[in-house]
Amino acid sequence: MTNLGIGIDPGTEICGYGIVLTHGGNLYRKASGIWTAKRRLPRLERIGVISRQMNDTLYTFLDTFDVDVDRIDWYIESQYSGINPRTGIALAQCAGTVVALYEQLCHDGIDEIAPGEWKKIISNLGFRTGGLDEPVKKSDVSWYIEKLLNYAPQHQDEADALAIACAGLIRSRKNGLAYE
Repeated sequence: MTNLGIGIDPGTEICGYGIVLTHGGNLYRKASGIWTAKRRLPRLERIGVISRQMNDTLYTFLDTFDVDVDRIDWYIESQYSGINPRTGIALAQCAGTVVALYEQLCHDGIDEIAPGEWKKIISNLGFRTGGLDEPVKKSDVSWYIEKLLNYAPQHQDEADALAIACAGLIRSRKNGLAYE
């Protein structure tokens, strides 16, 4: 089974994305990066700028992607409980634009994944020398992604989005990944 996972680390100034393919029990990075908006813009304008970049990137990618896949699943990092209410509203608005784009592009599956959950899934893949019950630290996500996908992310939000996509695909259990 060959599946594609699109991971999104939502943000109103920087939004990370990662697109990962599963095939034969392995994970492959197909595309990743960040979408940005200038801080000086009002929040809704920043979300609009990021939404247009997201639209352009994902429409182009999915239109030119030439591998037959069984499913395309989207994974969005969910909000965490200690979040500032204003930040929570802004991230919810950003996540709403992702859901709207998902509805336009494909309907295979969309889900949220909590930061602690995706970090724990990534940290349990066998690269770690310490205890397996602790989630990976935010500062170590890029290192884990480099080991897992043989790619060094250029930005922390890009690394997080790739990790979200990988963890979502692994969690889904419909892929038959060797390291589940």
